[in-house]
Amino acid sequence: MGPGRWMSAAAGALALAVLPGALRLVPDSRPLERAAPWNVETAQAVPVALTAAPVSDAVPIAPPPAELTGELAPAVPPPALPFSGSRARGGVYALVVGIDDYPGSRSDLRSAVADADTIDAALNGFGVPAANRVVLRNGQARKPALVDAIRSLVSVAGPSSTVVLAYAGHVRKVDGDTEAIVAADGALLPDDELAALLAPAQAQRLWLLIASCYAGGFTEALGPGRILTAAADARSLAYESRSINGSYLVHHLVREGWLEGRAGRSVQEAFAYAQARMAEDGSEGRPVQMDYAGGPLVLGSGDPAAGRASSGAAAPAPASEPPPQSQPPPPTTTTTTQPQRQCLAGLICQRG
Repeated sequence: MGPGRWMSAAAGALALAVLPGALRLVPDSRPLERAAPWNVETAQAVPVALTAAPVSDAVPIAPPPAELTGELAPAVPPPALPFSGSRARGGVYALVVGIDDYPGSRSDLRSAVADADTIDAALNGFGVPAANRVVLRNGQARKPALVDAIRSLVSVAGPSSTVVLAYAGHVRKVDGDTEAIVAADGALLPDDELAALLAPAQAQRLWLLIASCYAGGFTEALGPGRILTAAADARSLAYESRSINGSYLVHHLVREGWLEGRAGRSVQEAFAYAQARMAEDGSEGRPVQMDYAGGPLVLGSGDPAAGRASSGAAAPAPASEPPPQSQPPPPTTTTTTQPQRQCLAGLICQRG
């Protein structure tokens, strides 16, 4: 290329460089596609530095891999099951399970045990006697011990009793219609098996609280007089936060709603409060509730918030009660008794 032609080309390039907008990349107006926060195949964290900054400190926890390997949580003997023997005439009987420590370390959780302790504290505040409450933590909740505890719970609850079964830990999506609780030893308790364990219960009311991913899929356990409160529907993930040391559902429903006195005393009122709060403050997740209790479910005559300083937050209006139902919903139904609210995007998932 001759000097004159070279100079002409260089001048042209310089002109392009200084022209307003020349060579400027056109910004892509499409929203960023968020990468999966966890690679299930390798159980290794996937970098998320290019995603939008989360509005909270939600911790990403993936559904556990198909096989959990590694050292098991110590097989601490479970507490004596006080609710054993002949069926009681009435009262509330509760089994609360929290599992952080799974085989190995890659699938361990951070606040499932804290959730269990929060729920137990609320039951205590409601006046449920210690003899009517059992809490299984970590290695106490290997599958054989968990199954025995559920059977004992069912065996003691008479026709005028209320049963509470609360679980915080991993749930695995086995297939499109099957969800399974993951016990502390990695063994699975599928939804149909859980339903079979609960089927003989003669209790007038039963509240099943599952603070986990896919929790809304445990509809096989439903029936007249029963409520399923789930941290997510059958296709969605649930979330927890380090700063609140708990799942968003238990934090808002139990800790704020009952222990801090911000919600009404019934399960329905507390759920309505939690659902609204999770939408308003950006807590990730969409809790669902399927209600066949036929009326307000209150767990005792005591006041969980007694003696605690009020936060000053106004309690929401009581939720309207659904009409009594005679049949449980289909296994895949994930409707709620309260209107669904949109939650804010941008947080990272938790409990799988």
